[in-house]
Amino acid sequence: MPNLDCFVTRRGRERATITMDQQTAVAADDGSELLINLKFAADDVAATRFTISPLHETIASLFPVYMCPDSPPTAWARPVRRLPDLDHAVLRGLISPISWIPDFVTPAPMRARPAIDEQLAQVRATPAETVLDDFHVVYPDGRLPAALVGLERDPIGVRDRIADALTHYWEVVIAPRWPRMRAILEADLLYRGVQCAEIGPGAAFDRIDPQIHWTGSSLNVNIAADLHRAIAPGTVVQLIPSVIMPGPVAQIDIEAAPVVQYRARRAGFAWRDATPVSSAAICNLLGRRRAGVLAALDQPRSTSEIARLLDVTPSAVSQHLAVLSVARLVERARVGRVVLYSQSPLAQELLTGSAWVDDEYDGERSDLTA
Repeated sequence: MPNLDCFVTRRGRERATITMDQQTAVAADDGSELLINLKFAADDVAATRFTISPLHETIASLFPVYMCPDSPPTAWARPVRRLPDLDHAVLRGLISPISWIPDFVTPAPMRARPAIDEQLAQVRATPAETVLDDFHVVYPDGRLPAALVGLERDPIGVRDRIADALTHYWEVVIAPRWPRMRAILEADLLYRGVQCAEIGPGAAFDRIDPQIHWTGSSLNVNIAADLHRAIAPGTVVQLIPSVIMPGPVAQIDIEAAPVVQYRARRAGFAWRDATPVSSAAICNLLGRRRAGVLAALDQPRSTSEIARLLDVTPSAVSQHLAVLSVARLVERARVGRVVLYSQSPLAQELLTGSAWVDDEYDGERSDLTA
């Protein structure tokens, strides 16, 4: 697992127990393992959901850009710091010297696949009091960077400048990469959904990441925990895959749903240098129709959905999928009565012409790569 120190500052050895069935959080400086414990009622387990969040990925990307751009896994971030049109002062100022960020820039998603505009609207709707409180938490000594010095006088103005900076950052840095990122995140959600159906939510949670453990009634996230909050009973926990974060990150807010980000399966595919293979070359190799079927699997789709998308018969799609499956270019997963297909890692290699990432670099668990 890559080092988390660029993303999380570990201060001391606190043990935080954050439960859903009590009103107070327990924190003891006992030298034990760093831990956030989310205790579930039976109904809460069923209500837990996996979510894709473009804003969470946008915020996550600020850490490699401004905190550790020279480490090998985040070499893609180095040129971003030199882009002339970004509001670097504000974006860098979102990360405090203790590597915290204000919670209001990562609001809990309101639905499973929110658009970035919806999430940025949530940021713009943040009350002035919340903006102030969040910055007071992440900058406890009150020493704000120059770009944020007007916070006390005009928190709404600072909030809107942050939202504007994030909007432009998304457009320039993340949006061009988002289709590839989203395909990996969609594939991860599909995999988790199948696991929840086959082995149950609790066992599926236990296989998310080596630092996330299911105890039978609670979810333990073994990370640094300096901010301790009680969680109201019945609150829905959201689990968000990331192609950027090297390990789990928990956002615990007493007034919002708990959010746990974790590293998506095959996340390394999102950031490698790649030279796209021309459409003509793929068509010559696979044939035009079969290449079209493979390209349509940039997100999980059923046979009938592919047929509608390409205006061909389902039987023709099935024939192409059978050939692509034998060639290990597609993966399939059953969700209820529907079989969904998606591009395999080998297909992504074929379509991008990029080099393979070994499992250790990509942070994969051996039991998740089958």
